[in-house]
Amino acid sequence: MKRSPVRLAVTLSLIAAGAACKKTEPPTPTGAGSGGPVIIVGSGSGSGSAPADASSPDASGIGFATTITPDGVGPITAKTPPTTVASLFPGLEVEHDIQETEASKAEYFNFSKSTQPVLSVVVDDFTDANAIFKVVITDPMFATATGIGVSSTIMDLAKKHPDTKCYFEKYDAEADAERVEQRLFCEAASLPRLSFQLAGEMMKGKPGEVGLNVLARQAITQIVWLPGARVTVPTGSLGTITPTAVGPITATTPTTVEAIKQLLPTLEVATEAAVINVTRKDNPVLAIGIADKGASSIRIFDSGFATASGIAVGSTVAQLAAKETGVTCQFDAPELALTCVAKSQPTLRFAVAVGNFKGKDGASVPTKTIGTRKVEAITWKAR
Repeated sequence: MKRSPVRLAVTLSLIAAGAACKKTEPPTPTGAGSGGPVIIVGSGSGSGSAPADASSPDASGIGFATTITPDGVGPITAKTPPTTVASLFPGLEVEHDIQETEASKAEYFNFSKSTQPVLSVVVDDFTDANAIFKVVITDPMFATATGIGVSSTIMDLAKKHPDTKCYFEKYDAEADAERVEQRLFCEAASLPRLSFQLAGEMMKGKPGEVGLNVLARQAITQIVWLPGARVTVPTGSLGTITPTAVGPITATTPTTVEAIKQLLPTLEVATEAAVINVTRKDNPVLAIGIADKGASSIRIFDSGFATASGIAVGSTVAQLAAKETGVTCQFDAPELALTCVAKSQPTLRFAVAVGNFKGKDGASVPTKTIGTRKVEAITWKAR
């Protein structure tokens, strides 16, 4: 492993994605003070002031917005160039760290106030060096419009967002570059792209959903915003995936923009090369391969389409194995791909989030080993 001269001294646990096109997630540092160069960014009206309380998202006395929304964190949005990040939080100290391995390179902008970590902005250079990969908030200075921030309890979150659900996940530490073993977190459909992390290192039990009553008094330790996470519709609401069709689209459906628009009137449809792309507000839903007599294949990226058993993008491998029969999975090392198939769904291939998984090329992977990993896409091929 190679590292830049600027060393990372402390890293936070990886988040698992929760979103929809899952990306390999580099380790996240806790903030400034870990050994890299420290810069004071302006004086700002917030310089020297105490962190804002979570109940006051845009508190006075701070020289920048502090509200967390599905669209961004304070002044940061999905369109914010990484080159401008260091100047967006006047009054905070910023440390720029770089970590590089054979398989990844990531930059971290770690902001702190009086040595107290506030937030970290991560840029994954291998994914997109010109875009922010994620933001990790570690201080109550930032909060949602409903007042939820670090140190809020899960009871607070559930009261403001009744659609809150919490999960406990375990990982194969030997197959994970950062040796992450488990994670405890909550999400709410009303707050897409946000994940509320809890201290789950000592948690015991089987992976899966955890009752809110069990975690009610637990405090949020981090809030993670993923700008690339897709917002999808309720599972199966667009149609059922069968051996012969994806919702209303079959192998004999004319592969023209007009024909697909008639079948999916609420979505956007456009042609690119030999593919018809179906999207919703720029989020991919389907990629339909064009053939002479209809669709040759359909790549599904949205949970709006699901099998009769309820398996969709976002389902876990454990759910796939429980609801379908004859499920087997395989790792393709050159392509860094995990793919599962099921005897009960002969026309489907399930692409699974790889993350930091490592294994031998062509090796069979037990479903239990990757049980908590989620389906990123489903490919349907015409018979």
